[in-house]
Amino acid sequence: MKTGIYKRMETSIPSAPLVQTGSFVLADSLKTQMAAIIKEMIFNGQLKPGDALRELHLARKFQVSQATVREALLELEQHGLAVRLANRSTTVTRLSPGEVRDRLEIRSQLEPLACIRAAGHLQGDDFRYLGRLATKISRDHRSPNYSFYETSLTDYQFHRYLWQKSGSTILCATLEQVTLPLFAFIGLLRQAGLEERRPSDTHKPILEALRSGEADPITHAVRQHFKNSYNHFLESESENLQTLLAGQSG
Repeated sequence: MKTGIYKRMETSIPSAPLVQTGSFVLADSLKTQMAAIIKEMIFNGQLKPGDALRELHLARKFQVSQATVREALLELEQHGLAVRLANRSTTVTRLSPGEVRDRLEIRSQLEPLACIRAAGHLQGDDFRYLGRLATKISRDHRSPNYSFYETSLTDYQFHRYLWQKSGSTILCATLEQVTLPLFAFIGLLRQAGLEERRPSDTHKPILEALRSGEADPITHAVRQHFKNSYNHFLESESENLQTLLAGQSG
């Protein structure tokens, strides 16, 4: 069940000097491929917050076993993209303004810590790799054929690489679970015209701060990077994204 997203991922994410376990890399596992397909459907808006993820329907649609779908949904749940209701069903994570705010607050505390720790481990190869990712993200944002899903994979990899380089598996795993739903969330805002594209070279200040190795500049650069991305939703009176999207289409 090889899909086009894996061919795109091969070309979109440059090779990393760090050996990564569980990152966005090619894998032969049907479960991993299935999880990636559902993840793309969430990121590109085919699946909206609160939508049901029915095992039988997905198994028939993609011609895999229900067990494979079940394992894929468990993986998505671990990454915060799906919610399993006891003895009922699994749905796409629905983020309220309060939940988005909570995730951003947690991220604003933990990501600077991860980056400060990572700065002490980064070498020339690491900076070159991160620079390639940053360049690709900037190039994608300038492209008229901009794909949020593909660019978000690169963007997520930039941040996740730094979390991994912190040397703390707990810190990395926590940031993965807290942050990945926010990437999907901001993509839906952009598709609805509620959030503009970020300007080019948004990751350059982070790289410059990391090169300094100083805690205050790193903390400032990281927090500035994402603090304004969710204002439209947080300042709205909508209880959830689905309500907000419905209001825009009316």
